[in-house]
Amino acid sequence: MKINFNKNWKLKITTIFFLSTFIVLSIFSDFFIDFAVSNTVIWYFIQTYRWFFIFLSLTVLLYFLLKKPYKSFNKLEEDLVTSRKNYRLVVDNLKDDYFFYRHEKNTPFKYLSSSITNVLGYSKVDFIDSFVTIGAAKLYEKCFERHSKLSFNDIKQPPFEIEVKNVNGSTNYLEIKEIPAFNENGELVAIEGIAHNITRYKIAENELTERENKYHTLFETANDAYFIMKDDKFIDCNSKATEIFKCSLEELIMHTPYHYKFSPTLQPNGENSRELARNKIDLALTGKPQFFDWKHLRNGEEEFNAEVTLNKFVFNNEDYLLAIVRDITEKKYIERQILEKEKNYHLIFDNSPFGMFYFTNDGIITDCNEKYEQILQLSKNNIIGYNLLKTEYNKDFIENIKTCLLGNKSTYTDNYFINKNKSIHLNAILTPVYDTNNAISGGFCIAYELSENELLIEKSKTNLINFQEILENARQILYKLNTKTGNYEYISSALYNILGFKPEEFYSMNAYEIKALLHPDDIEKADNIVAKMIKAISQNQTECTIEYRIKHKNGDYRWVSDKYKIISDNEGNNTYIIGNVMDITELKEAKDALNVYLKNTAKKD
Repeated sequence: MKINFNKNWKLKITTIFFLSTFIVLSIFSDFFIDFAVSNTVIWYFIQTYRWFFIFLSLTVLLYFLLKKPYKSFNKLEEDLVTSRKNYRLVVDNLKDDYFFYRHEKNTPFKYLSSSITNVLGYSKVDFIDSFVTIGAAKLYEKCFERHSKLSFNDIKQPPFEIEVKNVNGSTNYLEIKEIPAFNENGELVAIEGIAHNITRYKIAENELTERENKYHTLFETANDAYFIMKDDKFIDCNSKATEIFKCSLEELIMHTPYHYKFSPTLQPNGENSRELARNKIDLALTGKPQFFDWKHLRNGEEEFNAEVTLNKFVFNNEDYLLAIVRDITEKKYIERQILEKEKNYHLIFDNSPFGMFYFTNDGIITDCNEKYEQILQLSKNNIIGYNLLKTEYNKDFIENIKTCLLGNKSTYTDNYFINKNKSIHLNAILTPVYDTNNAISGGFCIAYELSENELLIEKSKTNLINFQEILENARQILYKLNTKTGNYEYISSALYNILGFKPEEFYSMNAYEIKALLHPDDIEKADNIVAKMIKAISQNQTECTIEYRIKHKNGDYRWVSDKYKIISDNEGNNTYIIGNVMDITELKEAKDALNVYLKNTAKKD
């Protein structure tokens, strides 16, 4: 600590002392004594004791000149000693948050308070030995050069922060305040510092900063327009707001939501935008959250529908509003489309010439149209709630319902019993209905009543469909060949599986092209068949089986067994060949392998 008298004061004391000395010496000079004293006795007395009087006068003068500064100096010294004792006493008794240190030139931590143990967990000795490695080197490195430079420019060392590792290896944050100490010559002799443990505050500050960054990120990346409002004016907004309203930040800030650029004069309900907006804002400022639809403008041009949310929050004892504006133009369009589709659906459902009804997974009818009421000749109240799966009649229809509820479309064409004494001819198409999770939630049925002839026709159609399915899925080639033209009129899709050709390819071939597919050794067999087709044959020769090789589309030959029948017209002329062809390649190969094996075995015997 620097204790120093003012240099001006020293100069003042010295000047007064010398002037006083000059005056005293002048008064006791021979010239002044001779001039001022006429009495010989007195003159002699003064001459005899003159130097004594001079010394006494100067001593008294010096005493009075130094009396006040001497008292001040002593008091300052006492206060300084007391202050240092009290200061170190306070510092030594700081338990958790502070420790005190003192550097002297070439001696780091000449003094270190015992509270270092409470703050960082180290003993004094351990801290002094390891302060460089734990991150506290800045407390001493170049501290004298730093403070000398600052003191020279009459600048105080500002507080600074450092990160150090405590005895457990965790990071502690310290705020450092240092005070330089000077001697009486103005030389920097020591640096005293106080380290404040601000770890809790720093962690809280970091968490707050992180939270603010998260909120800011959420604010800026939100897919809706976010506004901060003071009273009825926008004071801040996110980038999405400028995108939705097609304007810059400057064009939005300090404007109201009912400004002519951002809202039409009237809302769709006919109310004035300004009055309605003010009403919503006032209610929100009372603490009542507001949620409503609003018609906005994009920078005074294009109108768009929006959902607006207003919520009050308090910051620095002032009320603000958080306004969230969501562009629901697409949502409104979808809603209109849904309403239109629902309207069209009900128009079709209610006016369809076919009976329609819905049923649940339990088989309970939940809705039906008027036509279905007419078909059953029952009221809607008697139809809704009816369980299709628990009826005593219509067992086949129940199986169709179950098939539908398993996820398969089914068709029912037969008699349908309304009760045990009354039935109708019904054709019903049942389709499964799925919910939003793609799970079956029930079924939908389209039904219409058939006359007796219509029922027979529908049954014939059903049988025909079933027969076609059998033909298409058969593992043998079924065909019908016109003997007059030599072209196939029908050939089943099994052709592709056996020979690699599509039926359409065979339809386009003539007899010679098909004959070219036969193995050269089997062409004679084909000629015999043609000869039979030309001449009339007896009834017992109309069915034949022949084996031959025919070329696959890939170039290989396949052995086939062709069982066919020749059909004649009423005049006995051969008109068609109907047959089925089976692939026997593997069977032939197995027989050949067996013959080879038997032949080899016979040779060994």
